[in-house]
Amino acid sequence: MAGMIESRVPLEASIAARNKKGPGDPHLRSISEVKRYHIHATDGEIGDVTDIIVDEHWIIRFLIVDTGSWFPGKKVLLSPEWIKEVSWADSSVEVDVSVEAVKNSPKYNPNQPLAENYETDLFLHYDK
Repeated sequence: MAGMIESRVPLEASIAARNKKGPGDPHLRSISEVKRYHIHATDGEIGDVTDIIVDEHWIIRFLIVDTGSWFPGKKVLLSPEWIKEVSWADSSVEVDVSVEAVKNSPKYNPNQPLAENYETDLFLHYDK
């Protein structure tokens, strides 16, 4: 037809190409990705991130760390304030706490709500 432009790209393909995700922010990661990151203390590896606790304002309050291979059957909480470095390439998080402090840290029970003084006690335990 005269005056009409013929498209050689199907509509669905055109929309998909337009909506294709670009590289995005290299510093933005999903919680799902960070969940499997390895945690390194100042003197050795201590476990893996299994989940993250956020408050009602979506601020990250704690990383839940499974110390299973190092201290069987124990999950501990670490504050994001103690993170020294995150390596996206190595899928790891370095924290400013010692292996011994984590070993003696209060155990986290996901089936019980955190006591009001838990965060204060945790910071005192780690001398933070």
